[in-house]
Amino acid sequence: MLIVLASGMITAFQHGMNSRFSKLAGHGFHGGMLNFVVGFLAAATFWLVLGKAQAPNREVFTSGPWWMWLGGVGGAIYVCVAIFALPRIGGAYYISALVIGQLEHFLRLRSE
Repeated sequence: MLIVLASGMITAFQHGMNSRFSKLAGHGFHGGMLNFVVGFLAAATFWLVLGKAQAPNREVFTSGPWWMWLGGVGGAIYVCVAIFALPRIGGAYYISALVIGQLEHFLRLRSE
């Protein structure tokens, strides 16, 4: 549970860091691209350090439903929206809208 809480704290800072990089680089997408490049390198490092370095077999990529690939698109949308919205509406409104959107969607799915 503590790791999940720490992850939430890091996420709160991540938006500001991506936004700052985007501002310095001159375009919002630079922050998003940096986020995914560094995120990929960090995930690969965790994978290697934790001893799970065995590559998945080919069936893993073809056996699941087509929509499982949309997770990456969702991640890109999440990061890019944060980069563009955070400087315009501020952290409190951004996080509030994010949580409300997640709760609303969860409640809608649970009611069906």
